[in-house]
Amino acid sequence: MSLEFVPLDLIDDYEANSNTHPPEQIHKIKSMMLRIGITSPALVRRVGERSGLITGRGRCAAARQLYAAGETLSMPNGTPVPVGTYPVLFAAGLSTEQVRAYVRLDRERTKISGL
Repeated sequence: MSLEFVPLDLIDDYEANSNTHPPEQIHKIKSMMLRIGITSPALVRRVGERSGLITGRGRCAAARQLYAAGETLSMPNGTPVPVGTYPVLFAAGLSTEQVRAYVRLDRERTKISGL
């Protein structure tokens, strides 16, 4: 897997992900991104020319809102994130069932962490 910066408008939600992020949770994510940078890339799979989210729905939503507000983002080491993009890892070779299992696991992790 390699880290790439993908335009947010090319990243699609995973249709079977029922995880939702209330506004206060997105606010926390935005605050963290502005304070310490983007510490966790989204996990995606290629879907034609687009990217399908496996994990990172809340982080991508937060980044979209920050960009809309004119903010710039960076990685924790200060490396700027190109405007309108989000860092992603491409997961290759996962079956549909593996993606579903990963989404369920990430939903539980999100509930436990409060983010």
